[in-house]
Amino acid sequence: MAVFDEEFDVIVVGAGVMGSSTAYQVSKRGHKVLLLEQFDFLHMRGSSHGESRTIRSAYPEEYYYPMVKESYRLWEEAESHIGYKVYFKAQQLDIGSSEDKRLREVIATCQKYSVPHEILDRQQVSDKFSGSFDIPDNWVGVCSSDGGVIKATKAVSMEREKQEEKIKMAVFDEEFDVIVVGAGVMGSSTAYQVSKRGHKVLLLEQFDFLHMRGSSHGESRTIRSAYPEEYYYPMVKESYRLWEEAESHIGYKVYFKAQQLDIGSSEDKRLREVIATCQKYSVPHEILDRQQVSDKFSGSFDIPDNWVGVCIGAWTTKLVKRVSGIDLPIQPLETMVCYWKIKEGHGDKYAIGGDFPTFSSYGEPHIFGTPSMEFPGLIKVAVHGGYPCDPDKRPWGPGMALGSLKQWVEERLSGLVDSGEPVATQLCMYSMTPDKNFVIDFLGGEFGKDVVVGGGFSGHGFKMSPAVGRILADLVLTGEAKGVELKHFKIGRFEENL
Repeated sequence: MAVFDEEFDVIVVGAGVMGSSTAYQVSKRGHKVLLLEQFDFLHMRGSSHGESRTIRSAYPEEYYYPMVKESYRLWEEAESHIGYKVYFKAQQLDIGSSEDKRLREVIATCQKYSVPHEILDRQQVSDKFSGSFDIPDNWVGVCSSDGGVIKATKAVSMEREKQEEKIKMAVFDEEFDVIVVGAGVMGSSTAYQVSKRGHKVLLLEQFDFLHMRGSSHGESRTIRSAYPEEYYYPMVKESYRLWEEAESHIGYKVYFKAQQLDIGSSEDKRLREVIATCQKYSVPHEILDRQQVSDKFSGSFDIPDNWVGVCIGAWTTKLVKRVSGIDLPIQPLETMVCYWKIKEGHGDKYAIGGDFPTFSSYGEPHIFGTPSMEFPGLIKVAVHGGYPCDPDKRPWGPGMALGSLKQWVEERLSGLVDSGEPVATQLCMYSMTPDKNFVIDFLGGEFGKDVVVGGGFSGHGFKMSPAVGRILADLVLTGEAKGVELKHFKIGRFEENL
């Protein structure tokens, strides 16, 4: 836990990719940093989680090019330092009407900064990408070689690890006492318990650490001692103790106490076994009828008359954190990432490491995507946009209307990807400014240059987080940032809103 009678040189609020990158850049220069986060580290409520983000230098806004160029270097430096990959190179393809203003600006950026690129017609696009794309006759494709994909959650974790400098890579000519296969919660817990007893452990995982393909990812799992199978009780009881010991050792919470309610027919065999477990192990509990359940939980539950509720425990925790300050016109949007099934026999065409590019399709709607990587056989294609939301009262779906996206998948991907429905979706948030440019500036006013704001990354900032972290560190430590023109990111451009 942070001990607040310590003195810190810099406090960074927000431990997503931008905050983590900034904290690393500040600590790298010898300063003591406190990094604050209102949710769990690597949580899934904001804009820094997930399996992939695109990176490209061919921007319509040419002033982003220096930041992206610096970020390529910093991503590769970070990989070299930590010892694993988060950045996977690919071609970048931008497509749209030959008259589209923003696509013409992409070409202008490539020309200004001598970014190698090709301007392709319909047939050339099809030929270059083995028939994976089909664009209308009046469209063009702009293909550049410096696209790529960044593993998002893994990249945030890497920023944290760079700060802690506690990384030890497994060297396979070492000798290990125990090898654990599978780095989910069970494998990780096993490896910890073995190492705690003085043994040398190698922990193997076939996918990325903290991947989302198995059973150990996500934001929440329940814990309860009232099992129908009474023989689980000693294991759960021990687990309560070990979770709390782990929290005490690490300094942050993963276990939040709450009441447990089991409901069902009064004749239900498994519910009766829950009651028997409570009685056998003297677990405090109440057996409630329909009205008592309703009264106890303020009407949140309504069970049939012939049901009962078994309520265990007496704790509930609620944390309300309110942050106030200058009202910047940054609008949170809830957006949805979609994964579509590649038709049988065509998976190799769309796989990362081949010819298939990261891509951006200009026009309405603005659509982007990546090669197949995080889920083999699926391709990520999504709309760049979303619906306004309150970040503390997210709707969590039902998601965006998919009609135009389905049509795009069917028409632009040559019928080789199933456009019926996405087979997997993931909700995320954007923080949008009116002009879709970042906010990187001193807060000003009574705070002067003591507080620097980085925000409003508008759904396209993740790729530049290493450079943004460096810039924010420059501003907070020296009062200026070198190598980047920041006039486009000033708070003052919103003066009519402040």
